[in-house]
Amino acid sequence: MLTQFENQLADFLSNNAQVRKIDFHFENAGGGFHISPQGFARVARAIRQERIRACTGSTSLGAGIAGLYYQNTNRFELVSDVFPAAVNPRGIIVHEAVHALIDLCKCVATTRLSDEAAAYLAQVVFMFQNGRRTFTRPQYTAAYDLAKASGIIDPATNAVHAGVRLTWQQYEPLRREIHNRPAYQTVGWLAPTGASGIAMAPQHPCTL
Repeated sequence: MLTQFENQLADFLSNNAQVRKIDFHFENAGGGFHISPQGFARVARAIRQERIRACTGSTSLGAGIAGLYYQNTNRFELVSDVFPAAVNPRGIIVHEAVHALIDLCKCVATTRLSDEAAAYLAQVVFMFQNGRRTFTRPQYTAAYDLAKASGIIDPATNAVHAGVRLTWQQYEPLRREIHNRPAYQTVGWLAPTGASGIAMAPQHPCTL
């Protein structure tokens, strides 16, 4: 049985107007991947089928971390037990939902840094639609600059454009900025993502 939070999470990913405008392609030698409203709806469907679960009320995440998605257990882990109304924590949910989508698609040819780059890009596109134009952390600024330069967003008109295809050369600077973060400095430049696919059978509810 779904928790109230899981119901709200699935509804957010499948129906939120800003989430439904996040639509871009990452191209690479392994074939690339597509972050799209249909993809977020697939994650929502997997949540409703209890194939992905959400653990709330976590006290084990590091300082400043509001949520994570674990590709090895197919679970979101979040600090709050209440679905957030504010933009920043909702942006974190969008970020982590990208990791869930990569997992669901079993994108084994995708690198960990590209997985992370796509998550940051989706997050800033969501936050842009909610009024954010400046960011203090370098990886967010790099993602925002990529969104502008590639034409995904247009700050002059507040527009968001769907279906933009980004080459490896275009998103490589964002990968490098992420690689500079202490948590990712030991990750190999081409190390594969941990996406292993999601089983069809429902999972038991979360326990922390």
